[in-house]
Amino acid sequence: EQSSILFALTGAKSLLIAGAHRHAYREASDCQPSYSLSDAAHNTDLLFHKASLRIHAWQQSNTSSGGGGCQESCAFLQPHGKGQSTCPDDAVFISVGTSMQNFYTNMTSDNTIINAFVTELNSSTGLSVRTPATSDCTLYGSTNVQGRVINNVQPGTECGTPATEDGISGNFLHMESAIDARNFRDQGLMEALAMALRTAITCSCAENMSCVVELSPINMHMGGGDECCSFGKLLASC
Repeated sequence: EQSSILFALTGAKSLLIAGAHRHAYREASDCQPSYSLSDAAHNTDLLFHKASLRIHAWQQSNTSSGGGGCQESCAFLQPHGKGQSTCPDDAVFISVGTSMQNFYTNMTSDNTIINAFVTELNSSTGLSVRTPATSDCTLYGSTNVQGRVINNVQPGTECGTPATEDGISGNFLHMESAIDARNFRDQGLMEALAMALRTAITCSCAENMSCVVELSPINMHMGGGDECCSFGKLLASC
């Protein structure tokens, strides 16, 4: 529910939902045997992963500005839910798929997507929104196979190959949220999340289309017609 609402509120280009609980089929994944076969973030044989790779490949070669790949105009957000007892000091924990401190401690530029996203969320929600630079939480998403490819690991090797420090793109946002922080019935919270994404990621619209999104107080749908444009990002949920 959270992902579909954010998809509507931001005008994202793509929405992928795994469609099964990660433990729905508990046989070990051939890709990463410590995870279940049905865990979409750790199995390269699932349609979720294959579709993610195709979308990422397209994004790398086709941007709204005429090419150049997924840079400041694009991000791939993967929201996850965490238990209340997991990283209890963090309502929302956001990483780029790595525990490497060098990336996070250098987050001083407003041009960094994760920095802008976290700053806006902390300001607008009042929640404790943190990253590996400010939290000891270890839910980095560093074994996430979609994140590894987005962080420049060669497709086909992502099951066993971690991203390198030089390969971290900053375009993969791995978001772990406590239950109160992902309450899709809280319209104010969903609008704040959507606005944080819109602030962090440059809007790229087709000709004669506006970046203005109308937030309906009842349905939280995007306005239609010329107000409907696309942001260069993927919202993925599993």
